[in-house]
Parts: sequence; C-alpha cells; structure tokens
Amino acid sequence: MIRAKLVYAVLLVILVLFFILYRGVLSLQLLVFALLFPLMLRILLSVQRRGISVRLNKPDAPACKGEPFEWVIRISSNSRIPAAYAVLDLEYSSSMTARPQQLTLELPVTGEKTQHLRLKFRTVTSGTMSVRLRSLTVYDVFRLFSSKVRLNTQQQVFILPVLPHYFEDWEPEVSVSDDNSEFSKVKPGDDPSEIFDLHQYREGDLISRVHWKLSSKLDDLMVKEYSLPVAKQYRLIPDHRSCGETDAESA
Repeated sequence: MIRAKLVYAVLLVILVLFFILYRGVLSLQLLVFALLFPLMLRILLSVQRRGISVRLNKPDAPACKGEPFEWVIRISSNSRIPAAYAVLDLEYSSSMTARPQQLTLELPVTGEKTQHLRLKFRTVTSGTMSVRLRSLTVYDVFRLFSSKVRLNTQQQVFILPVLPHYFEDWEPEVSVSDDNSEFSKVKPGDDPSEIFDLHQYREGDLISRVHWKLSSKLDDLMVKEYSLPVAKQYRLIPDHRSCGETDAESA
C-alpha cells in the first residue's frame, strides 16, 4: 500500500511538470484525471464496503481430539464491484492454551456472490476452541486506500477426548433399581410391570406367570419373563496422555 502511494505521488509530480512544460489540453486533462482518480477510488471502495457481510459457522457437531474439523467463513457481497484484494484478521484459542493465536488471510471478494472460506484445524488437546473474527479490510484495485469492516463474531466448539483403545469394547455395568423406569435388555428380572420375554412352560416355572390368554390361542402353556429395572451409571476416565506437553498450538 505504501509502494502504491509512492508510485502515485511520483506519477502526479510527473504530470504536474508535464503540464507546466507543455501547455495544452492533453496535459490539463491528464492532470485533472490524476487529481480526480483518488476520489473515484474512494467512492468505489465505499460502495464495496457497505455491501459486504461476514458470517462465521462452527462445526455442526463437537469435534474429536486429533481429528480434522472445519470452520466455515461465509463472505457475501451485494455490490457489483468486486474487491480484488482483502485481508481478514481473526484469532483462535483453546481453553488449554494461555493466549489466542492470530491469523491473517488474504483473499478476493467477488461481486454479487457468496463465497465460503473453509479453515481446517486439528487440535492436540481437548476442551473448548474459540474463533473470533476481528475485521475485514478491503482495498481498492490499485491499493491506494483501504476500508475496514469491523467484526465481532465469535463461535465455540467442544473438543472431545479420545478414549484409549482398551476402553473401546468396554460395556457399562448396570445396577438394579426398583424405582427406575428403564429395564435391562439382556437380563430378565422380577418386575411385573414390563415383560422381558415369553417361553414355553418348563418344570419349575411359577403358575402365576403363565400367560393364559396367549396360551389358549397357541394351545400351549406360555410363561412370562419379567424385566429387570436398571439405573444408569457413568464412568469418568481422565485423559492425562498430553500432560507435560508444551506445544498446544492447533494445526
């Protein structure tokens, strides 16, 4: 941007000298055009800036530690004039890191279109990841002027830990609870409020458990197996495999 302004200043000096040394219509027209040129650029830049909107979309579901996931930045412009050069400033941070990391992206902004910028991340820690859009700076085609679109958009996504391999086949144990409305799907019990299964009468089955209505239809004694109420259990598994690691940056 500084280089472009220096080039314009040199060109303006040349046109002024050309007008002084060579009086005429052409030198006057070139000088007037050079003086009005920045004003036209400012007007076009203002139109471009007003028609731009930026939106940040986080992943649809919680991400998993060590697995890639995407953030999508949606940039829309309702102006017919495209911006050949723009700079998007954002920062991202993790609940396990001390300070946010800065990221600067250079991109064009197309006219009367919506473009999607996809950012792929892969974290080495679990917790919460935040992304905040700070500003979008739009430049004119010659990069003489810039206009900044202030943004204050922030989204968060949860990063779930990965269970060790020896927990992949782990099945939670259940405990019996007479007050629970959920029943075991693998073991029968003594709760008559729910039927677990039916089987033909075997020696030792209680007569009170015979399903008389079904037995009359099938012409055979069918016995009801009652259900087993269960209570939910949770197991907390601390993931300490990254303890002591200092490199907590996302890639």
